[in-house]
Amino acid sequence: MRVSVVTLAGREVASLDAAEEWTSRDLCSHIHELPARLRRTARLSFNGALLAERATLSASGVVGGSQLQLIVDPSGGREVLTASADGQAKIWSADTGECCIALQGPKGRKQGIHIGVSISLAVFSPAGSMVLLASQDPRVQLWSADSGELLCTLVGHCRRVEFATFSPDGAQVCAASYEFTARLWSVVSNKCLLTLGGERGHMGVVSCAAFSPDGTVILTASHDNTCRCWSADSGECFRTLEGHHGAVLS
Repeated sequence: MRVSVVTLAGREVASLDAAEEWTSRDLCSHIHELPARLRRTARLSFNGALLAERATLSASGVVGGSQLQLIVDPSGGREVLTASADGQAKIWSADTGECCIALQGPKGRKQGIHIGVSISLAVFSPAGSMVLLASQDPRVQLWSADSGELLCTLVGHCRRVEFATFSPDGAQVCAASYEFTARLWSVVSNKCLLTLGGERGHMGVVSCAAFSPDGTVILTASHDNTCRCWSADSGECFRTLEGHHGAVLS
């Protein structure tokens, strides 16, 4: 049966032949105008009622010529991200409990996350389109949250990366390392833009890094009991925060 799918504003995004036994999730999976991440979380309504995800189209009253409305959460909806000591990170549906994507490079590939290498951190980009992974070695990786494809590996650290985070606009990544430094990377060029260290740098493992809301300042925390404020433009350390009597972890 031929059905059409329109946005809430009335724009048609799909017209396709659907089987009566399809569920609304099956139908959403065929709306190729949407990124895969959004297809996984999109919902459909018909005659003003939200379709149950597991009910068939015929059971929901959908027939040939029906027009369904597409409801999309631009943030990607209710998906969560986990990192494990088994060498994998996984994107899950919080609604169904199903694993949507498992991120793990093929064994033996240098650009992949090798089996047995614990993944210590996984975080979505601000737009939700990428996943940042840090493992218990020098590798930092960027993956597509839509396809599960490895986009790039940020190479330059010599020791374990303890923490990594996106800038507010998602254009940069800051990684904190056991080298007593943090590095600022470009997501576009995959190049290291700045190394935050040197004479005014930390004297211990850098345990955490965070951007200011406007992205102009980077705060690092360290096992040397201090935090430091850095210019995200020049890499200059312009303030040291002292007063803790133990390692600063966050």
